[in-house]
Amino acid sequence: MNILPLDKFSYSFPDPFYANDIGILAYGGDLSPTRLITAYTKGIFPWYNKTDPILWWSPNPRFILDLYEFKVSKSLQKTISKNIFEIKFDTNFRQVLIECSQIPRDGQDGTWILPEIIDAYEKLHEMGFANSFEAYCDGKLVGGGYGINIGNIFCG
Repeated sequence: MNILPLDKFSYSFPDPFYANDIGILAYGGDLSPTRLITAYTKGIFPWYNKTDPILWWSPNPRFILDLYEFKVSKSLQKTISKNIFEIKFDTNFRQVLIECSQIPRDGQDGTWILPEIIDAYEKLHEMGFANSFEAYCDGKLVGGGYGINIGNIFCG
């Protein structure tokens, strides 16, 4: 299957069914809030390297964590019970993205969380479509994550 170019004057995406075997569906376009929200509502997200065009992905299968079926492990429950961490939401969104962009990953030379991704997701955060969760220890940010929240789906 071919990777399809996006029309720069339209926010439509090809049907995710047409993604190739590894999940790449399309390339091009921009990171405008309208395009990002349109993508996420269809199960599509951007993921690319600094030297690539914007690549749009829709892998099959996708990992889905059903919170009603989620079980907290005994070791995690012990850690939670110690009250070592203070958990906050949406208090340091940009810094969470910056920190995530700087985490070394095995087998990768860099990150897909480029400055333009940080700026685009921060716009979504300002619009109420992106959220962060943060863990602090002694007032210092030590962990967290972020994602897009549309309806009752959180894509992190």
